[in-house]
Amino acid sequence: CDRLRDSGEVGRLLNAISENYISVLRSWGNKAIPLHDAAAVLYVLVPELFETRKVCIDVETRGELTTGETVADWLNHWGRPAQTTVLMKVDADRAHDACVERLQRLKFPDLGELRILSKEVLPKPFC
Repeated sequence: CDRLRDSGEVGRLLNAISENYISVLRSWGNKAIPLHDAAAVLYVLVPELFETRKVCIDVETRGELTTGETVADWLNHWGRPAQTTVLMKVDADRAHDACVERLQRLKFPDLGELRILSKEVLPKPFC
């Protein structure tokens, strides 16, 4: 995105990293590009940009195939209180504006030329 790239050195770096990240996910067949960490930080800073849902979440510890997997009880089958706020939807335009505005405030040294790895050296999917 031009606005991200033009928001200063941090924006240039994040744009370069994002281009590579997006290329990898697209090469694996992903249509949507999740930005989990950025969304979590943005929710702390500007929660009104998000629609959320409280849900009970637990980590599977006895499953044959799912040990260690995070599991959400969307339909309250477990009858336990919801303890986790899940981000369900975001106002993407306003979220992008908020990110760029905050990045423009950061002071960062000149990074020089940023080069992206060629597609031939992109990692392969895990499975």
